[in-house]
Amino acid sequence: MPRLGMNATSSSGAQDTAGEVLDGASASQEAAAFLDALQADQDLGKTAPSRTSFEANALIPRTITDNVSPRTRSRFKEPDQQRSVSNYSRRTHCAERNRVFERASMARNRSLSRLRDPGMRDGNVGDLNEALRDVDGDPRQLPEPLRRLQRDTDLTIRVAERANTREHTVYVAADMSGLPGDTPQQKVATARRMVDAGTGAYAVQGYMVGSLDMGEAVNDGNDAEIVLEVKTCSGIYLGNSDGSTRDATHLVGRNRYLMPYAVQEGVPYLRSDGTTGTRTVIQMQDVTPDIWASVRAADRR
Repeated sequence: MPRLGMNATSSSGAQDTAGEVLDGASASQEAAAFLDALQADQDLGKTAPSRTSFEANALIPRTITDNVSPRTRSRFKEPDQQRSVSNYSRRTHCAERNRVFERASMARNRSLSRLRDPGMRDGNVGDLNEALRDVDGDPRQLPEPLRRLQRDTDLTIRVAERANTREHTVYVAADMSGLPGDTPQQKVATARRMVDAGTGAYAVQGYMVGSLDMGEAVNDGNDAEIVLEVKTCSGIYLGNSDGSTRDATHLVGRNRYLMPYAVQEGVPYLRSDGTTGTRTVIQMQDVTPDIWASVRAADRR
């Protein structure tokens, strides 16, 4: 179950919106909320008349992996491998996203435009994350304007996932200030002990705004920061098709369940000026269960 509390922050700025707070004190609360949502979705899966109805009302959005090939699932990188993203990868992700939405409805294109605009995205996702944190990740308790925004965002992500063919590696800045320890080194040691304990995954109640390029996720000069390297099929690419403006933003869906894999120190990444920096990385695998698939499989037995 969750061991490191993860709550998406929601202050101003892209990295603040993208960032996560590692806080052991909030782990039990988030674990209980996730279990409640899991049970509610299992009950919904037994009564929902269709998959569309289930997806529209699920508390834990299912990651749609129908077209994801096992060949696109890669191993985690070694500590000495530089983290960067090629222009080819940017163009491929951008082309796939554009094909999905070129025939989309006007309302859905407006939703995508709001998410692609950094200023609007930071406000919208930040407001949603703050509100979701206040209601333990349960969107049914959101006020109606935010509920509409949440549904619109979820629908946009689902449309992208239906056409997705690959697993993504997404980098998300994480704040260690909630971990025990007086120095960054002591806090990293605490994180390593918690990961090595191997007691399970932990929950993220809000959306994660990350990047396919680790260099974009890093806040240089923040000694209380590490980077989460998340392997997931969830979400939608919002970045550009090349590196001219250095934007490889990827929005990961809400209510994710992440399994820690390893802690790596001194991981190299490419800065915008071409130099190399290093950061501590916690590698995470998205293991969010597909409740709809599991309930239907049980019904067929």
